[in-house]
Amino acid sequence: MPRSMPTLLLVSLLIFSAWVGPDEVERWRAVPPSYEAVTIPVLIAHAGGGLPAAAYTNSREAFELSARNGFCYIETDFRFSRDRKLVLVHEWANAYNPLGQLAIALLGAPSAADFTSRLTRDRVTPLDLPGLLEWLELHPAIQLITDTKDDNIRFMQALAPQLDGAMKARFIVQIYSPEELPEARRLGFDQIIFTLYKTSMGDAEVLAFARRERLFAVTMPGARARGDLAKRLAEHGTPVFAHTINTASEAYALGNNGVTGIYTDGLVPSQRCNPASIERAEIAPAAP
Repeated sequence: MPRSMPTLLLVSLLIFSAWVGPDEVERWRAVPPSYEAVTIPVLIAHAGGGLPAAAYTNSREAFELSARNGFCYIETDFRFSRDRKLVLVHEWANAYNPLGQLAIALLGAPSAADFTSRLTRDRVTPLDLPGLLEWLELHPAIQLITDTKDDNIRFMQALAPQLDGAMKARFIVQIYSPEELPEARRLGFDQIIFTLYKTSMGDAEVLAFARRERLFAVTMPGARARGDLAKRLAEHGTPVFAHTINTASEAYALGNNGVTGIYTDGLVPSQRCNPASIERAEIAPAAP
């Protein structure tokens, strides 16, 4: 085989990996957001909020649009860069490298400086943790909900020392198992969501855990939120959130089943955020 053939084969594989199998973001682009206003008590902009041409961007542009649309809560995805700094990204291949997952597997994640030095594949501005904190200082009414595809304990341990008391109070951390709760509290996070998408716990176990602990909410996929668990948690007094909901009809149907909060790419709150609305959100009734 000629010496150039391995290189040609690698390039071919990288291009092929980027071309085949549309990913979650590509599928989402086929359904642009409606930005329909809904009266759900807690409406959470998912992954920074949906842009007209892209979701899952966690970008400055997404945050700005969510603020203009009146969100009180924004969920964002954190990952460790190559140099172990926190940056806002859902999937490296979607945000950083146009050649897809295989390129990331071979080349690894970028450094934080490299990641923030260029626009993403969707031509929007990436953020690292310092950039996010600077943005939050300019938007004092907004609270931030965390998500990560990396180790959550290590993520929280890296995040906590970089937040002063006032800023830490604005962060709502998601945990993925009951075992993560003590460390979250030790690190000083008082508002904690137990999200179920990574757990195999049954309804009875989730209910028992929620009854023992004071949680900001229990979050679950929309399909699970249509079952008995959401209603039983709500009856106990635990707020129930669902993800990712992009139609008003589904949002209101879940509201009738005990859900008081939804993560969304394409809906917007009917009233603009203000600090008082954050205080009222946990007790406000769902729309019929």
